[in-house]
Amino acid sequence: MAPSEGLPLLHMDSNNGHGEEAGSEEEDGVPSVSMASYMHDDDEDGFEGDGEDGSSANDLLIRPTNQVEGEWEDATQEHGPAGQCAILCGNWGGKYRDRAKETEKLFDIKSSPASIILLQEAEEADEQNLKADWVAGVPEANQRPQNEYIGFRGPEQRPSLLICGRKSLVKGMRLLLFRLRPDGEYRKKSKGKVAIHTDKTAMSRIMVAACKMRWGLAMDRIHGGGGENEDTLVLCNCHLHHLTAKKDVSNGSAALAGFFDELVEYIIKFRARVVAGDFNMALWTVVPELQARGLQANLASWFPWKTGHENVARIDSCCVIIIGPTQGIRKVYDASVLGMEAPTMPDGWSNIMQSCTSNPVSLYKFNCKSGSGYPLVSYKPKHEARRKQFVKWTFKAMVNHRSTSVAEILDCVHKDKAFFKFLFCSEK
Repeated sequence: MAPSEGLPLLHMDSNNGHGEEAGSEEEDGVPSVSMASYMHDDDEDGFEGDGEDGSSANDLLIRPTNQVEGEWEDATQEHGPAGQCAILCGNWGGKYRDRAKETEKLFDIKSSPASIILLQEAEEADEQNLKADWVAGVPEANQRPQNEYIGFRGPEQRPSLLICGRKSLVKGMRLLLFRLRPDGEYRKKSKGKVAIHTDKTAMSRIMVAACKMRWGLAMDRIHGGGGENEDTLVLCNCHLHHLTAKKDVSNGSAALAGFFDELVEYIIKFRARVVAGDFNMALWTVVPELQARGLQANLASWFPWKTGHENVARIDSCCVIIIGPTQGIRKVYDASVLGMEAPTMPDGWSNIMQSCTSNPVSLYKFNCKSGSGYPLVSYKPKHEARRKQFVKWTFKAMVNHRSTSVAEILDCVHKDKAFFKFLFCSEK
């Protein structure tokens, strides 16, 4: 059981580093690993996230020197029609116990129209499925073709982050960073008649990878891809631990602020153009947190939905954010589906949005009692007025780094410290 070929599968415990062949180089006190250290199938890891719990956790920062899939060094531009680059971000929570549901999930992801896929709790089977050979569609059975992808999954035996690009559009992919970050401690109560409390560590994950696009002209529509050349698109995938998002860990405010500080550091260092992830209950604080730290960040996509027996919209905690210059974003849904007034858009953005607002899309209804998502009232900040303010900031267009939205955020920091209790960290 090995993750992406060439990536180290690492064993961590409280007594040693990150595997027998772990590198000794350190930066800011955080061990950095660049050499492979494969682990046997019967070993156990100490990684901690939203799924299974573990009591052993260390910092892990991997900055590979040359982890590449596909053709990275080939600078030859393939001439073809300028196309659109569709991005899918999602968290299926690992593997379904129901075999039929798992098979359907694998088919849906592999046959999706997305050119780039970012998953937050991807199993080894998800990676293998995406990298399997292309399968032709069956039009008479209404089945889409299944595409072949290249990319990386985090070096863990448990579910981890994944970034993959469709082979027909992405010539090569390069892993730039994988970060497993201990956010803070919490106490977990065991199930059963006798309660046993165990100290755990909440772990968040960040992965950064670069895509070398096959068609140079395709990048004209994503001006400033973020890489060294215009044919390179840099992506950042995140999974914020659900307890860190609610600040239910030791020193919660500092933990959440530290996560965003580190995330911004990597976005700037690697010039990430697209940030996507599962931010749990901190979803509506992400864009303002990035903007408050000086980034031009705009929400590109999110997913509201309804159940068959409710009138209020529920919101999935995943989103896609564009970093840097953009002439406009056409979102399918704006703040109006949450019962809030949609912010006024700049002239250019209004023209782009018109095709959506003139033909509004109804919220999809799931015939189930529960699903992946919660009503707005469940999200942070807890205070209603502040929560709505964060939502307004999230939907407000940030045209450039001198946008008034940044001034509004910084002004609130001075007027109401509860908006960002620790540096730029929103209240619990």
